[in-house]
Amino acid sequence: MGVSSSDTDADEHSRTTIGRLEQWLLLNGNRFVIAIGVAVTFGIAYLALTMANVAPLTETQPLFYALSGLVSGNMTLITVVVSSNQLLLSRELQTPDELESEIEATVDYRREVEAVTNRAAPSSFRSSSRSGCSRCRCSSRISCGW
Repeated sequence: MGVSSSDTDADEHSRTTIGRLEQWLLLNGNRFVIAIGVAVTFGIAYLALTMANVAPLTETQPLFYALSGLVSGNMTLITVVVSSNQLLLSRELQTPDELESEIEATVDYRREVEAVTNRAAPSSFRSSSRSGCSRCRCSSRISCGW
């Protein structure tokens, strides 16, 4: 049997519609709207199962233990993540005086290069003589651990 062009057009349309929905859901969609949609879907499914006596909630103590474990685990996780982010950011942040002196040193070095070469130094040009990490050339005054 041959496939008509109208069948392939309908297939392509459904694939592109599904593809667009998938792209919106995974990439472009508002995360708050998606979270609300998932929560409402699960709530309605549970309500339907409870009303049909398939999954009645008769004893709430095990549910309480599970939820309290999830909440305390999330609090611990959030605390650890925030602490590690503070440690990482504190190594990158500098005082305004340090930043100003670094900018001045960079501008002076660029002027020196421009004077020697009689050309403007590219904007991405970085000083190899400035005091920074020797491995990745980041602005860290101490070894960044890279």
